[in-house]
Amino acid sequence: MSTRFTFKISLAIVGLVIVVLLFALILRKPRSPSSEADSPVQSGPISVEEAYAKMDGSERDAVTKGLKTLVEDLGKFGLKPVLGIERKLAAAIATGDYGEIRRAFSDAVYGNFASMEDSVAAMKSHLDSDDVIVSFLAAEHLLIAGDRSGVPNLIEILERPESISYRNEDASDLRNKACEILGKFRIEEAIPFLKDYHARTGAGQAVGALTAMGQRAGSWQEKFSGLESAGYAKVGATEYLPDIKRNFQESTNPEVRIGAAWAAAYLGGGPEYVNHLIEASKLAAEAPDDRGAGEFNKSREALRYLGTLQTPEAVAALEKALGSKNPRATSVALVNLLFNQKEPSEKARAMLLEQLNGTADHRIYPELAMRMIAALDDADLKEAAVRASRHSSAYPWRFWGVERANWPIENWIYDYVVIRNKTE
Repeated sequence: MSTRFTFKISLAIVGLVIVVLLFALILRKPRSPSSEADSPVQSGPISVEEAYAKMDGSERDAVTKGLKTLVEDLGKFGLKPVLGIERKLAAAIATGDYGEIRRAFSDAVYGNFASMEDSVAAMKSHLDSDDVIVSFLAAEHLLIAGDRSGVPNLIEILERPESISYRNEDASDLRNKACEILGKFRIEEAIPFLKDYHARTGAGQAVGALTAMGQRAGSWQEKFSGLESAGYAKVGATEYLPDIKRNFQESTNPEVRIGAAWAAAYLGGGPEYVNHLIEASKLAAEAPDDRGAGEFNKSREALRYLGTLQTPEAVAALEKALGSKNPRATSVALVNLLFNQKEPSEKARAMLLEQLNGTADHRIYPELAMRMIAALDDADLKEAAVRASRHSSAYPWRFWGVERANWPIENWIYDYVVIRNKTE
């Protein structure tokens, strides 16, 4: 073994020891008596994630600075790891493999230690790539990170006259994928281009994207389709209300009736349709345990539809569902009460505060709680989230309230809502 190689290994070991000692010194840092009194007593070892969660800003800066110094020093001896996101992206792109490239872009935004500032800058540099797949992935992941500078790239892909294959195993068209991304993030400036693309290709993905934004795709279908009642309501097609009502009355499929009931209620068809959704959602709203299949899923879907209706009866049913023992149902009710009603529900807000303060059992997934609070303009909730993150690594406020603070709500909200009402 050469002397130079032995020196490299020794330096790496010394560096790791320094990092471990840095963590140890921070964790042994004395706290004020008041802060000790406010914190729950813990025993036994804690994880690195918990240690990081307990640090204040200056401590985290010290750890970050130490790690960066270590990496720079290792680089002088050829040991610098490929930690920079630019180098990771470049290495993946060089393989030419779609899966590898997608994973690298995904790591840039979803990685636990990803810096959004660094990642956004690195991804922007690939918008001008000669490889349309690379520029597409850059644009898509920039949207996830809350940066819209890649929207022109997605629109340019729609305007291409021929299909763009991007996966070797099938004939998937990148233009259709661009439709899905533009629809998911509700990019309204893309509406005329989506309509033109649909007129040229008849692509269903264009219809889905336009429907998500409340737009009709070209000439509307002349014959009513009973399986698509919700779609008619999303685009405000009131001329089909009689068909929707008839579909509700005649169908024997519970899921079709739930969709028709919501469409009729949303288009102003009458209170009986709201009442049907309330009844259909009771199984989820009153669930005694954490079930998640069969009839429960149908009931949860009814609750999701109910969440978009801004009537006193709907709000009362949603607030009752906050008491469900099933977090899947409770989450749907909470998200809709905070983001889909004319005013955020005080009961929903109080429930979040109780959970963060440790005065109530966990009924909301901690990560969802952080995502919601990051998207709300509520100083008290944000303060409670910071306190909770210091006491438990289960509440990743550093991700959602700091590093990912600019992430758009579209990244997650459509798992819980059917449409977004304009509440401002």
